[in-house]
Amino acid sequence: MNWVQSHSYHLQSGFSRPISYRGQHAELCSEWKVPSTYNGYWGGAGPGGRESLLIRRQKPVRSAAFSGVPLGNSDYKSMQFSVTRRAANGLSLMASYNWSRTHGDVDSDFQEQWWTGSLQNTYDLKDEAKDISDFDETHIVKGYVIYNLPFGRGKQLASNVNSLANDFIGGWSLDGDFHYDTGTPISVHSSNSYQGFNAVYANIVPGCKLNTGTHKLFQPLFNPACFKNPAAAQLGNAGNYQSEVRNPGLATEDLGVHKNLAMGPDGR
Repeated sequence: MNWVQSHSYHLQSGFSRPISYRGQHAELCSEWKVPSTYNGYWGGAGPGGRESLLIRRQKPVRSAAFSGVPLGNSDYKSMQFSVTRRAANGLSLMASYNWSRTHGDVDSDFQEQWWTGSLQNTYDLKDEAKDISDFDETHIVKGYVIYNLPFGRGKQLASNVNSLANDFIGGWSLDGDFHYDTGTPISVHSSNSYQGFNAVYANIVPGCKLNTGTHKLFQPLFNPACFKNPAAAQLGNAGNYQSEVRNPGLATEDLGVHKNLAMGPDGR
């Protein structure tokens, strides 16, 4: 049994800050406003439009550089159980269970990022870091079983057969493995769009049951009536990802039959 916990901060990620410019970035952002009719490089008047306008209107500007500042946060807690049976009487196995919780505002793969991701408010990362992470999986069970069949020389059955017969009936094993886990959280955002925001969260209707309790084909995973757009110019409270509403988990089992064949003078 193990307990693993880590809290990381000052993580470098493109999700932590928007584009910054060498020079008078703060003054530019406060003085200039992109017209609603302006179409930026990304087809709208959001951050892309602002960046394009600032580069064109302010001279001289050396270059526009992404600020990968170390402001990201992540918190991980995990309780782990494992059982191992070393090979005895032809049987060996290993099984483990992991319960974990991951929160944070750094849902990236640590590559170069040129946008702020799906975070709503990059200027309040302390609050954003409380949300569940997009790769969180609460329960994970996995393991394997190997059973060497008791046939052939040195085994319980047919231990005195000749070499030719032993090549056929000896050295067989049954192998199986399994893996089960709960799904990752689902992201439900509003359809609101504000200048300078890459995402606007939805509002959760108080007392509404988010999870429908079914993962059947063509059936909804969550209740859409539980999510509403926030009022104009307001931010949502649902968070980036929903811990109560998850994608379908994984459930796999594999079974194999293996044959070990020894050759040469020592393969008697």
